[in-house]
Amino acid sequence: MDTSGEDCRQALLSKISDFEDAIMVKTAKRSKADCIVTRNIKDYANADVTIYTPEEFIRVVKDEIESQ
Repeated sequence: MDTSGEDCRQALLSKISDFEDAIMVKTAKRSKADCIVTRNIKDYANADVTIYTPEEFIRVVKDEIESQ
């Protein structure tokens, strides 16, 4: 994913207090990413993207593979 200038501008208007995290959310939304994986989920409380810890993400992927 490439972050655009528009992602940065939108991040400034975001409800997410940490600018770098807000950029991640805006870039993920524009890129139509399914989720963001991070150890620091508390900073993404206001994100409108699904957020997983690494452990949660592994479990979700594993469950999906097993259900196929």
